[in-house]
This record gives sequence, C-alpha cells and structure tokens, in this order.
Amino acid sequence: MKRETLVILGVVAGLLVWLLIAGDYAVSRTNRAMIYALMALSFSVLAGRLGWFSLCQTTLAGVSGYVVAILGAQHGLPYAVVIPAAILTSVLFAVVFGVLTVRARAVSFLMLTLALGQMVWALSFQWVGLTGGYNGISGVRLPMVLGFNLNDPRVFYVLLATCTVLIFLAVHRFYNSRFGLLLLGIQENEQRMRALGHPVYLARFAAFVLAGAIAGVAGVFLVYDMGIMSPSPLSLNQAVLVLTAAVLGGYRTVWGPALGAGILITLQTGVAQYTDRHMMVVGAVLALCILRALRVLVEIPGSRPQGHDIVHITTIRSGGGRPMKTLKTIAIGSASALAVAATVNAQADDTLRVGVIGPTSGVFSFFGEQQRMGVELAIEELGDEVAGYNLEVEFYDSQGDAEVTVDQLRAMDSRDDVDIVVGPVLGGTGLAGLEWASGSGVPTVISYSAPEDITMRDRVENVVRAGWTGAQPMFAFGEYVAEELGHEDIVMVGQDYAFPYDQLGGFMRGFCAAGGNSVERIWHPTDTADYSSILATLPQGDAVLYNGAGSDGLAFFEQYRDFGMHERMPLLGGSNFYAVGDLPEMGEAAKGGVSALQYAEGLETDNFIAFRDAFWEMHGEDTMPLAPAEHGYVALKMAVGAVDESGSLDRDAIISALRDTEMEDAPRGPFHLDEYGNPVQNIYINEVKEVDGRLKNVPIKTYEEVSQFGPYDAEEYMASEPYSRDFPPSDCSDDFYQQ
Repeated sequence: MKRETLVILGVVAGLLVWLLIAGDYAVSRTNRAMIYALMALSFSVLAGRLGWFSLCQTTLAGVSGYVVAILGAQHGLPYAVVIPAAILTSVLFAVVFGVLTVRARAVSFLMLTLALGQMVWALSFQWVGLTGGYNGISGVRLPMVLGFNLNDPRVFYVLLATCTVLIFLAVHRFYNSRFGLLLLGIQENEQRMRALGHPVYLARFAAFVLAGAIAGVAGVFLVYDMGIMSPSPLSLNQAVLVLTAAVLGGYRTVWGPALGAGILITLQTGVAQYTDRHMMVVGAVLALCILRALRVLVEIPGSRPQGHDIVHITTIRSGGGRPMKTLKTIAIGSASALAVAATVNAQADDTLRVGVIGPTSGVFSFFGEQQRMGVELAIEELGDEVAGYNLEVEFYDSQGDAEVTVDQLRAMDSRDDVDIVVGPVLGGTGLAGLEWASGSGVPTVISYSAPEDITMRDRVENVVRAGWTGAQPMFAFGEYVAEELGHEDIVMVGQDYAFPYDQLGGFMRGFCAAGGNSVERIWHPTDTADYSSILATLPQGDAVLYNGAGSDGLAFFEQYRDFGMHERMPLLGGSNFYAVGDLPEMGEAAKGGVSALQYAEGLETDNFIAFRDAFWEMHGEDTMPLAPAEHGYVALKMAVGAVDESGSLDRDAIISALRDTEMEDAPRGPFHLDEYGNPVQNIYINEVKEVDGRLKNVPIKTYEEVSQFGPYDAEEYMASEPYSRDFPPSDCSDDFYQQ
C-alpha cells in the first residue's frame, strides 16, 4: 500500500475516531478548525506554488458567506441555488481581483490584496441595506436532509469533514499535476518558464481563481457554522489568522494548512481556559509567524529553501514527499487538541453557573468593562448561595466580534455547562447570541444590546432582555422635542449603521405624532474625523440632532461649535451622544445638552443612590456607573431571581420565571417585561448639568411605562418594515404617519 494512501486512511480514521470520542464543544471547535484549514489552503495554493502572500482570501470567503445569507436567509431561495451562487460569486470576485493583481510581485501583490480586501470589508459595513452593516444578517440555517439536522454540530462535522478531505485530496493531485508543477517552476524561475513558452500570467490568474473557489467553499461552511454573517470574517484580523495558520503548519505542503489551523484553534481554545490574557499568547504566535512570513516575502538571503535549478518541468515534484512524517505530525497535533478539549471542569449538580459575555478587550471594551463591574456588584450583594445552589459566575470576552461571541457561547453550553447566559452587550453580538440561543435553548438575559428584533420579529422563547431597544427612548424624545421644545423641522446627522436607524425611527414616530413637520437626514460613515463638508452645507432647521456617539460624536460636537453652528441651531443628542464618559472632553459647552435614555446618572431616587454608592465603594468614585453597568447588574439579578422563583435549574422553569420578571427596585426605576421579553420602563429626558463639580445627565422629565413599541399596537408595529437609512419617511405628512 502506498504511503500516500496510508496518510489518507489515517486522516479519515482520525476524523471518525474524533467524532466518536469528542464532546460537543470539541466537535464544534474542530468544525471551525476545518473551515480555517480550507481558508489557509486557499492561501497556500498561492503562497506555496507561486510565492504570493494574499490577504484577501478571507474577503473571498466572506463574499460567499454574504451571498448565502442574502439569498438564503433574507430571500428564502433553495439551497441548490444559494450554495452554487455563493461559490460562483466568490470565483467572480477572484476573477476581478486576479485581473488587478496578477502582474504584481511580492510586496506589491500583498499590498494590493490587502487594499482590495479592506475595500470590500468597508463596503460590508457601509452598505447596510444589503449586508445589515455591523449587525449583519442572522437566521442562516441548514435544512433537514433525510431526517438529519445539518445544523447539529456532529452532522455538520460529517458533511464538513467529507468536503474538506475531498478538497485537500484534489489539491494534492493538483500540486503534482503538470499545471501545479508549472506554478512551482514559475516561482523558482519565471523567466525560464516564459522562455520555454509557458503562459505565465494566465497560469497565475488561473491559480488565483482556483484559490478563490476554495475560499468560496470555506465561506459557505463558515456562515452556516456561525448562523450569522457580519463584517468580522472579512477583517484584516481574520486574514492574518489565516496567514498564521498556513505559515504555522507549513504552506509549502498540502496538509500544512490543516495542521496549522488545528494548532491555531487549539491554542485559542486551550489558553483561553486558563487566562484572561489568552490573546497575548495568541498574539505572540501571530507575531512570530508574520515575521517568518515577511522574511520569506522580502527574500532575505538564506530564507528560501535550497533546491535544484529547474530545467525540465517534468522533473519537479511537490513538497509533500514525506507523507509518513506529515501523518505523524498531524497525529501529534490531534492528540494535543484532544488533551485541551478534554480539559473540562468537573461539574457539580448543586451549582448555579452563570456565564457573562461582553467585550473586555478591543475597541468596545468600555461597554464590557462597565457590564462586568455591574455584575460584580450584583455578585457581592447576592452572596455565594442562591435557592440552595452555589453561585458561580464566569466572564467571557466577546472581543466585540460575532464569530468570537458564538464560539464563547458554545463553550459555555457544551464545555462549561452554564445554566444561564447574561449578555451580550453590542448590537451585532446580541444578534449572534440570539441566533445561538435559538438553537441551544439556554436561558439568556440580553443586557445592553439594543437591536429591536431580539425581542420582536426574531424573538425566541428562551431570550429576554434587561435593557432596551434603540427606538424605545426616542419615542418619548421625539414627542418632547415637538411638544416641549416647540421644534418643527429637525436636521439629523448620524452614523450610517443599524443602531442610529432604530434611534431615528423611534424619534420620527414620536416627533411626527406630536406635531413635527420634517426631519432632514444626513448619514456619514463611522470613524469620520472631518465634518467640514457636512457643516458647510448644513440645511436650516429648528435644531440639529446628532445621532451617534463615541469619537465620531466628540469630533462632531467640537467642529459644530468651531463652525459657530450652535448659535444658529441647538444641538440635540441621540441616547449615547452626551454619555458621561465623553462629557469631560466636551467640557462646559455640553451644559444644556438634551437627550433621552432609560437611565440617568443624575437620578436622585433611593434605589439609584444606593446602587451608585455601592458601585463607588467597590470600584472607586472616579468611575461613574453608566447604563451598561446597571443593565449588567439587573440582568444577573433577573437570572438569579428566576432560579430562586422556580426553585430549580430546569430550563423551562427558569425561562418561565424570567418572562414573569417585575423589578420594582431597579436602580433606573421600576420595570416589568412585556409578553415579548423586553422591559416596559421609565424613559428620562436628560439635560447635562454640573452636579457636585461633575457633569451629569440629570432627568428633567419622565415618561413612565414606555414599551419597546411606544404607544403603538405590537403586532401592527412588527408588521411594518424594520427601520433603515430611508425608513420611516422624513416628511411627517406622509401616509405612514397617518395610520
């Protein structure tokens, strides 16, 4: 029997044995490793055969994933149409990219693929009507086939493993074909291959398209594995991870990408179990791999492997000439993965385990840290035991990424046996969490994440919310602006993504119902630093509403005043615009700024003061508890209260108790959940004032018991189309507002 056949049989046998002995979480991580292996293989076809390092292979995979989500989840086309269309679209993008890059060399090729990839990544954020922007497109599911649920991780594993092995075998054959050897010859001596009459550029182009097709297959599996498609798989971070997997395993061999992907996923999974600083370890490995890759790329003397000068193409053989050594290496890697996956905490039946997920690293870590601090205060108040159960709370870092969120949630359920989930915090991760929860059945209390459909059109029985929807506080704010401030025409400048759309939708409904006339829309991309072109042509109105927050909001606030616009029109804020964290930078000029939220740092109720003082005692008076902290605090108390009420860890009993939540003593004010699982609560019109030497949002008017549907009938509200950059209409005389 040939050694090559032994390698294949060994791989197949290993995959079958792993399916039989591994737990559900280990199987799901293996699925992710195989998907990364396909993307790394796509990279290696170019890097190993041509010496090209491409940073757009994840982009091609992402394009395929978006086609699946758009055609399948949004338009309901059959899978027999969706999947081929997705792969074909990836191939078409590869054709376009190939035309633009095929004549480039080394660093130029890398930079071109980086630029093309980032262009598509940015487009996925900005073309919200097609891609869903940051929130992405959820509800991507596989069908039942012959009684088998392809969404089950083990059934999915069989399908994915079969396709992965077949693709790797096909690439192995390709590497040893005349065309594969031609590519290797082009890498070693392009001029000689051209002199021998070989079509060098056409061969490169064909290789790029082939790699794009492999990436397209990987993208199809990725979106079905995640259940949601967002911009994160197209990011530079993902491209670097794929490069790392290829370099780590050996991109010059056929099986190297599989080995590298397995090691990378094992490293991510294993280290995360033992330290919150796991990204530092993974980052160190990434840095070493990138340095190695760059050493080859710039051709430092001694970096290229020594080999014979190529004269006759028929004498070349691929780099996979040591199959037994490869098999042994893969076996070692698999054994290490098994060791990590088997490291599961021993679970006791008398423990209530709560998993709290939010971004504690990355650009959104502020929100995750606020949630964490609120949860820690709730833990201290609740004590170590609840309803006869020991309380155990574990924190998980979502990194603000939908893919990471799904992986962490799977770890909670399959590896750590968590009973209840608290979080996520952000919009896109909240939708990813909803998609996961719909399949897992784990009781979930969403804390701060605000997309409407979490508790509306896409609601599921086991998910409730402790926080809000984006539109909820803006119903009241629109009414206040029209009735109390007397404004009739508003100019809205806002960040161009889903959350500000929801905010404006709620504002428009309240504003128009209260006698407003119109709202002029001006959207801008996120991470905008210069607003001069917007401010120079700003239409006249009674007031300007800035619908956004963060660094964009600060830049707009400062430039608005620099242009003297505040003397013409007062500046109103979306719910997060006058956030306490930004007020010190806004300074005295922020005084008088008005916004609306279900929370206010300037509340003077006994419950809020007790919460604030306890928070300061634990975390220091320099840190003001904001809405994410209060919502995390409340979410944990809701979760624990449901167990206390039900008297058991039975999921159905916990879910039933959660849905009956009424909290009269919440720091923000009393609330209860509506039949869809969202709080009916106070909304505060807040004004920025200086209190005890500190700028705060102080309530100046309270709207009590505001629902996520405002004053509208729930079913009629949900029958309307979701808010978008152009909906609802800007003119209050439109028939939409007369219903």
